[in-house]
Formats: sequence, structure tokens, C-alpha cells
Amino acid sequence: MYENKSDEELVELIHGGDDKAEYFLFKKYSSVVRLCARRFFLIGGDSEDLLQEGMIGLNKGIRTFNGKSSFKTFAYLCITRQMQTAVKTFDRKKNSPLKNFVPLTDVDENQSLQLASTLDPEQIFLNNEQKELFDDFIKRTLSLRERKILEGYLGGESYKDLSERLSLTTKQIDNSLQRIKSKIKEGYED
Repeated sequence: MYENKSDEELVELIHGGDDKAEYFLFKKYSSVVRLCARRFFLIGGDSEDLLQEGMIGLNKGIRTFNGKSSFKTFAYLCITRQMQTAVKTFDRKKNSPLKNFVPLTDVDENQSLQLASTLDPEQIFLNNEQKELFDDFIKRTLSLRERKILEGYLGGESYKDLSERLSLTTKQIDNSLQRIKSKIKEGYED
């Protein structure tokens, strides 16, 4: 019933009180939230925190959508801003685990404009410096195979896609990712 409706039509149904349409839209956009969350790496924390913030952003987007743009664009903006706000809030030492988020992927032009409007030049410089240090740490610490797996995983590839591309089993991919997480955590605790 909901598969044939546009996102904008689903939002109208939600505003009218249709809980099933809301569930459908949340499920549909959960992959968008995950992709947005992959741009950050939480050192010593739980990535679920950032996913929750993204879902809060999606909820705000649904509640405040007015139809002046496409819902997809508006939802992406709300999700991203909520995650950025969470990082900045936790960076003020209210909650230390989120303090160490490090962007892992380059941002596109639209995201650069969004980031430029929310961060001061000093913060942008510090973020870039932290990313360079992290990239250097990755090159020194991880094997070539582990770097390929991490790059693919952060790029959105599934375990299955990675295993096919790298001629490994999904178990080998999972084991490698666990080792990578352990090495990163160990390296940043030193």
C-alpha cells in the first residue's frame, strides 16, 4: 500500500495520524541514516549513539516538513544537522564518548557548504588535522588488506560485496573488521 506512494504523500499521511506510514518511512530511511553515520568514526564509543541522533533528525524532518522542497533533500539535511549538533554538543564535554568523532570520508560540495556554515575556521582546521593524523595512523597500523576492507566498509559495501570483491569469506571480513576496531581503539588509548 505504501510502496507506491511518494515520500511527500507518506508525510501527509503521517501528519494525518497514520502510524503505519510513519513506520514505513522510518524503515525506508534507515539506510540513509546509516550512510550519514558512516562519515564519522566514534573512538571509544558506540556508533549506535550517532544512529539514534540520525533517527531523531529524521523524526524532526517528518514533523516539520512543509513541502517547499523534496522530502528526501529535507530529510538528509535534518539527519546531517542533528548528527553535527550532537557531535558539537558532546564536544563541549557534556558527554566525553562522542568527543572523539573523526570524519573518515571526504565530503561533497553540498556537505562542505553545510559544514562551513556550522563550524568556525579554527574547528575546520583542527578537524582536517585530526583526519590527517588518523589517516596516517591507519596507514602505519593496518595491513593493505585491512585498509581495503575498512575503505570498502566505510564506503557502504556490505560484507557480501566485500567478500566477493576481495575473494574472502564474510567471516574473514567480519574478523578483519573486529581486528581493525581493536587496533584503532588500542592505538587511541596509548
